[in-house]
Amino acid sequence: MVVKKLFEQTGSKDKYLMVYENARHNIAPHPAPKIAYETDADLGHYIEPSWSNEQLNRINMHMSLAFLDCFVKKDDSKCAYLPKRDNATQVKDSEGKLTQAWPGFPDRWATGIRFYRGANAK
Repeated sequence: MVVKKLFEQTGSKDKYLMVYENARHNIAPHPAPKIAYETDADLGHYIEPSWSNEQLNRINMHMSLAFLDCFVKKDDSKCAYLPKRDNATQVKDSEGKLTQAWPGFPDRWATGIRFYRGANAK
């Protein structure tokens, strides 16, 4: 994945990156203005065909709040909402049970999301 490689090559070891697989770079803005609906090209700047904008905004809000509460407010209890596993997709273990969902996500509701951490990241 090109994005992961670029992330690994950036300078800081205290870094984080969340990636939506198969999503465009302009995902989850606030609702598109009425004028954007006049052409598909303009609307494409606001609407992500592979992902629900509402769901993306909710995930972004969840992760942003957890991140800011953890690092800005120094609330260690909120750090627990930042994923420890880089891939959100749950898989079955050797006993046939699903691996644990990311914190704050119901079982099987976080697929196609990656959360990368630098070497020194919390």
